[in-house]
Amino acid sequence: ETKPSNLRDIPWITLKEHKMEPESMRKVQRDKLAQSLVQLVFGNAGDGKTHYIKSQLKQCPSSCTISVNEAFTPLGAIKKLRRLAYDKPDGAIFFNFTLLPPGGNNFPLHNLIENLESEDKQTAEHTLYRRLIEVIGWFFFDLLILGYVEDRDTGLSFHLPGGLRWVIFVEVPSRDLTMTPEEMLEQFCGDIPTLGLLGSPHKILNKIHFIIDEEVQLVCKYLKAYKEKRIDRLYKERGQQVKFSLNPIITDKDCLKLLDQFMPCHIKTRKITQRLFIKYMNTRCYFLDHLPAFNYNTGVGEYIKNTQGEQVPTNTRTLGSTLIEAMLKEVSDFCDPAIKENWSINPHQQLIYDMSSIDLITLQADKLSSGDRAKFTKIGVKVPSMMEMHTRDILDKYLSKALCLELKDGRLKQIDEANYVLTLDYTLKMLNIHERYRCGVSV
Repeated sequence: ETKPSNLRDIPWITLKEHKMEPESMRKVQRDKLAQSLVQLVFGNAGDGKTHYIKSQLKQCPSSCTISVNEAFTPLGAIKKLRRLAYDKPDGAIFFNFTLLPPGGNNFPLHNLIENLESEDKQTAEHTLYRRLIEVIGWFFFDLLILGYVEDRDTGLSFHLPGGLRWVIFVEVPSRDLTMTPEEMLEQFCGDIPTLGLLGSPHKILNKIHFIIDEEVQLVCKYLKAYKEKRIDRLYKERGQQVKFSLNPIITDKDCLKLLDQFMPCHIKTRKITQRLFIKYMNTRCYFLDHLPAFNYNTGVGEYIKNTQGEQVPTNTRTLGSTLIEAMLKEVSDFCDPAIKENWSINPHQQLIYDMSSIDLITLQADKLSSGDRAKFTKIGVKVPSMMEMHTRDILDKYLSKALCLELKDGRLKQIDEANYVLTLDYTLKMLNIHERYRCGVSV
């Protein structure tokens, strides 16, 4: 019992070479472990897996959390396990997996091999990962099948006590946004067969679930007005200003229906992007709700210069619908992981606004369709040419408006003092980072 490693050469333990039915594996477990439950908590990133597990841990009189990452060692895990109270029947262990397979710079052991050539680096990544997974796999075999785990170097050990109903929570890492939760669970169980055979899957559902607060209400009031084609309502003299926040409260049920209709699939499947959608749209709906040009829109705006340099009046009858459509496209692109991965080939179109004017910035102004350009120009949104979009005058102006920074002689002193070479690409990235920070999500 003190040396579980002696059993590792027995053929029937080699799970990857000899297929075993789950029931056969369970019979190997000691009787004293039969009261322990292993729960595999899986779902999309941001759906609340960690929150669910922590809420369960609060109900347990004794618990411990063990991170399973690139720094995992059996000794470190054993030290934490030994702190659990053996005399309490409802203990809990939370194994928080954050170790991800190789791929890109996000691979946790990437810094150990960063000086290698590309092909050698890829091979080394997989070798390091498989070695670590093997250590982790045998740790769970010893703990859950043999009921006893020991560190070879120090002799420090831990055994699961008999007769106690302990719960073991395992958070399945969200590996790839292109994979379904079921596919991620299957791949995870392939890496750690013991957990796959003994664990009971518990899926965190990705249903939209919000507390319908003031932010959600404001967004839904504008989405409802857009859906019912009332967003372009004009102000009439001595009439009520156009301010949809003053509309009656929308029921929770109708709010959820509106959000489900206007959230793209890549947003509604993750709670973190659902919240990002609300934050992003709330900022813009609040802007419209306090924009005099929208509140008192009569259908005729200020005079602007057309491409021929002529002064022509703007037609703002479609001001509301044009801006809402642009904002919905912005937030969809902002939350799309595919666009983030292929940054340079996407336009990253974004409105820059304050109470005086609305401008448009994009990485590919020359590819903006004539229809979109005409719609923006029609309502008074300024769309610089591709050449103008790369000038410091335009970039400094846009950053000043978006970040609320003061211009000095038409330039940002923060950029000049840092001797920073400001480009269109970097400007868009700074705007993207600022937006994520403002919405309260990781950068």
